[in-house]
Amino acid sequence: MDAFLVRRSENHMATTFEFVVSVPAVRTGAAERILAEAHREAGRLERCLSEFIADSDVGRLNAAPPGVDVAVGPDCLALLALSARINRQTGGAFDCTAKTPGDVSRTGRLTWDTTQGTARRGHEAVRVGFGAIGKGYALDRVRLLLESEGMGDYLLVAGGSSIVLSGFAARGRPWTWMWGWTKDADGKPAGRVFSHASGAPVALGVSGTQEQGLHVLDPASGRAADVNTSALIAHPSAAAADALSTALFVLGWEKGFDRMADDAAVPGVALLDGRQVPRWNGVFQRLWGPLDETPAPYSSRGSFTAVGLTAAALLAPALVRTARAEDEAVDLGALGLNDFNPYMVERHSAWILLPLLMIGMVCIHLIRPKRRARLITKATSNPSKGATT
Repeated sequence: MDAFLVRRSENHMATTFEFVVSVPAVRTGAAERILAEAHREAGRLERCLSEFIADSDVGRLNAAPPGVDVAVGPDCLALLALSARINRQTGGAFDCTAKTPGDVSRTGRLTWDTTQGTARRGHEAVRVGFGAIGKGYALDRVRLLLESEGMGDYLLVAGGSSIVLSGFAARGRPWTWMWGWTKDADGKPAGRVFSHASGAPVALGVSGTQEQGLHVLDPASGRAADVNTSALIAHPSAAAADALSTALFVLGWEKGFDRMADDAAVPGVALLDGRQVPRWNGVFQRLWGPLDETPAPYSSRGSFTAVGLTAAALLAPALVRTARAEDEAVDLGALGLNDFNPYMVERHSAWILLPLLMIGMVCIHLIRPKRRARLITKATSNPSKGATT
C-alpha cells in the first residue's frame, strides 16, 4: 500500500516546528487533523512555559517575590523535576536558572511542590528559563499524541536543535535528518545529512552556534560557552536530548562524555570541538553508518569479556572494517572537517585490566608446559606408580 506524506508547519517558541507523518491514503484526513492538534499542543506549551510571556507559568514565577508560592501546571513541574535531575547528572552544566547572576548561590534557587502544584524562587535575581529543554519537551508530547492515534512513521522538527524520528517515510525509504553546525554562502544551515536506515524511534538534541551564535550559557561562569562548535545527543527523550546536548556543549568531550549516560539509556554522543574536530561514541556510529575504509572507534562500555576482542581490534584495526550492515557506522571523516582523528577510543576504568589479562594469559601458557614436563619426568623415574596414575 502506497504511503502519503502529510506535513504541517507553524511557528512556536521563536522557531519553526514542522511535523510530517507517513500514512496510507485512507488516513490522510486523520493525519491532517492530528497534525493540527499537535500544533495546538505545541502552542499551548509555549503559552505555559515561555519566560517571555508574562502570564505563563514561568513568567509569573519569575515575576513573583522570592519565597512566595506560585501556582504552576503539571508541564512546568515536570520540566523543573527533569531539569533538576539533568543538573545533578551533568554536575551543573545544564541549569534552567543559567540566566541567574553567578554571585547568587546555586543552592535553594528553586523549590517546588508537586502535590500542591506550586513553585517558588529563593532569591530575587533567580530567573527560570526552559529555552534549552522546552522544544524537546514539546516534541515528546507531540509524539505521544501521534502514537496514541496509531501513527508510528513520523518526523518532527523544531528548528535545527530538536528532532524526533520514527519509522520510515515510505517502504524502503528512510527519513533523513541534518546535523547543521554552520551556514552556507546564502546564510542557510549547512552540515551533514544522515539517513535513518534503522527506523528505530530516536530523539536528537543539537546545541551550538549555528542558529543564534554564542548564546549557550555556562552556568558556572554566567558567560556564553565558546570552546566547542556543536554538540549532538541521540536519546529516547527529546527533552533529555536537548538538555544533555547543552551540557556537552558547555563541558566538552573530556569533561562531559562520561556524564551523558543516564538510567534510561546510553545515548548517542557526538561533538565538534572549536577546531571542528569530530568525536563520537559507539551508539552514534551504530545508528548512522557505514564507516568506509576507516577503522571504527571501539566503545569500551561493554562487558569484561570484550577486553580480549578489544586487544585484537587495537592490534589489527583492519579487523573492524568489515561489519554487518546494522552495525556499520557513519564516516565523520567525510564531513569536510579539519584534522579528522578516526582512532578515538572511549576511556573506561576497565581498560586497566587489559595488560593484566594479557600477562595472565602469557603466564598460563608458560606454566602449563613446565607442569607437563615435571609429570613426564616423575612417571619415567617411577614406572610402577606412573602406571597406576
